[in-house]
Amino acid sequence: METETLHELTAAYALDALDPAERQAYEEHLAGCERCREELAELSVAAGSLAYAVEGVTPPPQLRGRILEAARAERPNVVPLRPRWAYPVAAVAAVAACAAIGLGAWNVSLHNRLGGAQEALRGVTVKGATGSVVVGSRGSGALVLTGLRPAPAGKTYEAWVI
Repeated sequence: METETLHELTAAYALDALDPAERQAYEEHLAGCERCREELAELSVAAGSLAYAVEGVTPPPQLRGRILEAARAERPNVVPLRPRWAYPVAAVAAVAACAAIGLGAWNVSLHNRLGGAQEALRGVTVKGATGSVVVGSRGSGALVLTGLRPAPAGKTYEAWVI
């Protein structure tokens, strides 16, 4: 392209009206031409103000209906942001969390009861046997022995509690 022809493309370039081959040729020319750069700066301001030079056109009333109708027609193609399985999974996770909290509280309760029951069991030293004293909630107790040899004939075992 001739230099004079490239100078004439400044206005079209400012309006983004050049085809790709012309745009590339003009940009190569623009890199070395101070005159075109100055003219382009002035025309760019003018091109930008063209958008504000006229008053906006009021769209026809049926345009809104056509846009909404087209949007409804495309609705099956719309992909939801959250997958459908997200809500059931969140519900299952909430139920599992509640169950875990409930089981934890029950565990603490059982642990406290077991701690109280273990206080009622006291080891007893018995010669020749193993035993424990079990004391109930009302203070009554029982001596439980294992491995005790039978009492000799005519004799019985006797336990004394102090």
